[in-house]
Amino acid sequence: VAAPLFDVDQINDRLDSVEDLGECQSIRDSFRVSLKKLPDIEKRVSNIYYHSIKQQTNAIYFENVSEKKLAAFKTLMNNLHSIPELLESLQNHRENFRAKRLVRLLTPESESLSDGTPGLLPDYLSEVERFESMVSWQGKEKSIPVPCRGIDDQYDAAEERVREVRDELNSCLDRIRARFGNKGKKIAF
Repeated sequence: VAAPLFDVDQINDRLDSVEDLGECQSIRDSFRVSLKKLPDIEKRVSNIYYHSIKQQTNAIYFENVSEKKLAAFKTLMNNLHSIPELLESLQNHRENFRAKRLVRLLTPESESLSDGTPGLLPDYLSEVERFESMVSWQGKEKSIPVPCRGIDDQYDAAEERVREVRDELNSCLDRIRARFGNKGKKIAF
């Protein structure tokens, strides 16, 4: 509505896309059902982006982002992994589509059409996997986010200090056990 098409070829290609999707009703209906299972991904991305801007940072830092926001991010990453499966039925049918734009949208960027035109479907999964490699989810339900080493220098320094203190306490405990002979009684902290 805000930027209508003026090029007749683009308008006809859009109409062909609608007609192509209208002709494969079973695939279209299956696609709709699958889409309903996904949350509003655009809204989730927007919320995550807004929160990162609100925090005045360029990245998600673990000391100032709640676990709830990170859990929402984890859910978004899981949802993004389901998109290729969702598109598979349409991609398998793309050779039957007349609309070149629709075929390009269903073709990965790394592939080309028979006329050499590149596909338009981005390889976003590599970026999703890169983000996922930055966080380790721990705990019984894998619900506790822990940044991977090298992501946040301050977190890494704090973790190192915690390890040093733990080692000092264990050393102190060993000295106390040795001093008292550890006669069948367990000394622990």
